[in-house]
Amino acid sequence: MRLGIVSDSHGNRKLLFQAVDRLTEQYQAEVLLHLGDDYEDAIEIKHAGYDVWMVPGLWCSAYRSIKVPNTLLQVFEGISIGCAHTPEEVMGLRNKAVILLHGHTHTPKITVDKRGIVMNPGHLKAARDRGSPASFGLIDIQSEAVDLCIFTLDGGVVDQCTVKRAILAALVPPILPES
Repeated sequence: MRLGIVSDSHGNRKLLFQAVDRLTEQYQAEVLLHLGDDYEDAIEIKHAGYDVWMVPGLWCSAYRSIKVPNTLLQVFEGISIGCAHTPEEVMGLRNKAVILLHGHTHTPKITVDKRGIVMNPGHLKAARDRGSPASFGLIDIQSEAVDLCIFTLDGGVVDQCTVKRAILAALVPPILPES
């Protein structure tokens, strides 16, 4: 299963849909995860017919709504994934997920440690923001390993890693329902 990860589009739907098109057409992402700022952008993707899971960002009114959760915990192909807009919030899911996804800083980065993987796909706010080019992430869950990669819109690789499923299995928190 392939998951497309986007964040911090801040209303720039042109760049957002460039990333979505690349994720779904070139990389065959089956599910998209939008990590906030702006929640309305994620709703737009959903209305375009994509399977989207989303959390609101700090700048969104949905972030302050009791009807919209600020975190998401989901299992895809046996891999538990936690999502939130901020790094601080996603760390609250550390004991429930082996892959943690967040946005907010606009800095694309993948970190692997003895407790799992943390990924920030970067931003889609503008061609460059806070010193980083526009970027998005891809998680490819395979039978033996999980590949994570962050791409720029022009196809360059910003960061990538591969982690064997056996290593992740040793970190598995309580089982959650499959998506």
